[in-house]
Amino acid sequence: MYDHLRFLYKKLSDQLWVRPLAFCLLAVLATFGASLADRLGIEEQVPLISHETVEKLLSIIAASMLGVARRRRPRST
Repeated sequence: MYDHLRFLYKKLSDQLWVRPLAFCLLAVLATFGASLADRLGIEEQVPLISHETVEKLLSIIAASMLGVARRRRPRST
């Protein structure tokens, strides 16, 4: 039984569509979770974050992602 499940897992993980489907389902679940959290009325417990702070944070994340992408690129000689 365990070998059969392992075989099915291996067969599914070899398919290219499995991983994007899993991330898509996680995104849909996160959307529903955010909608549910919005109805709970916990605004008092969550800190207020300004628009400028979010922009700066996203800028830092983008810059670090570019730095990692440049470092991993193979050098042509």
